[in-house]
Amino acid sequence: MEHPSLQYLHECFDLDASKGELRWKQRPVTHFVSKDQQKRMNSRLAGKVAGYRTKKEKRQCVTVDGKAYLSSRLVYALHHDIPLSQLPDLIDHKDCDTQNDRPSNLRPATHVQNNGNQKLSSNNTSGLKGATWNKRLRKWSAQIRVHGKLKHLGLFDDPAEAHAAYLAAAKRHFGEFARAA
Repeated sequence: MEHPSLQYLHECFDLDASKGELRWKQRPVTHFVSKDQQKRMNSRLAGKVAGYRTKKEKRQCVTVDGKAYLSSRLVYALHHDIPLSQLPDLIDHKDCDTQNDRPSNLRPATHVQNNGNQKLSSNNTSGLKGATWNKRLRKWSAQIRVHGKLKHLGLFDDPAEAHAAYLAAAKRHFGEFARAA
């Protein structure tokens, strides 16, 4: 299925960049199969926030002509005037809040960069990213996952040292996408 053109998206939505929201515009009759449908849809939707939240990921999605798009992708496209077909594969949320679709919070990313910008795992027991207790060796182990492979960074007496080793490796592998916690 072909993506809607950038012009079509501009005809559909007003972007409130300060909130990261898309609002439906009064759309022209060319967007609909009939004048009656145009009237019904515009009276029901025009001026309202576009989209719905997914249950599992709690991300904002917007349906355009029967195809669902992540709101963040539409916001990024409209804000930067980039056709959907030319968007990068991933749009990263700098603050890891997938509900914050403000353009200032969005950036293009590779899968590796996007994985580098993840919050501390909920099952982390040390409270420090990259630091895990090795029960057998009775040491703190530092490790990082890059390109799907787990890399061992060393063993340490102190969890802060293991975390510091992780942070150095994260900076090297993920650059500005490295997240400390």
